[in-house]
Amino acid sequence: GNYTATAIITPPTADLYNEIDEITLNWKIVKADLAPVASVGEISKLYAGEDITITKDMITGLPANYAVKAITGDVTARNVGTYNITISFEYTGEGAENYNDIPDLNWTWAITPAPLSLTPFAQATYGQEATNKGFSGNFVGSDDETVLKGEAQYAHDYEVGNNAGDYALTLSGLTAD
Repeated sequence: GNYTATAIITPPTADLYNEIDEITLNWKIVKADLAPVASVGEISKLYAGEDITITKDMITGLPANYAVKAITGDVTARNVGTYNITISFEYTGEGAENYNDIPDLNWTWAITPAPLSLTPFAQATYGQEATNKGFSGNFVGSDDETVLKGEAQYAHDYEVGNNAGDYALTLSGLTAD
């Protein structure tokens, strides 16, 4: 803030010096800078098939008395990828009014691929070819087989005429982004 002080100077010996008028001094105390935030904890979310929004409580690793004031940029995303955000901070410690704003931090966060497993199935009646081939998967959200690319290929060790029983079945030829 701005401050004013008035000084009255009285000479030590009145007969040697003239009396000095009052002197008014004005001075200003300027706000101090706080250390910028160099980094925050990694922000990485697993693909969930729905929008993911970065919130203040997801920002970790802040110095004492620092808080997230706002997050702007690519705050909400749905698909796998890397996204850019800007994080604004505020000082919440004692005497906060005596400090300049903390510089913003540009940061990235990511949505990483969810694991996907496909389980093949087929059916055969003794003496006949294997039919009714297909697969099931642990798709996320509203995702289904339409996210897959390629053509399902099945390999098995069953041959017509084999005895009834369980046989190995392998699925290949499909990928997902």
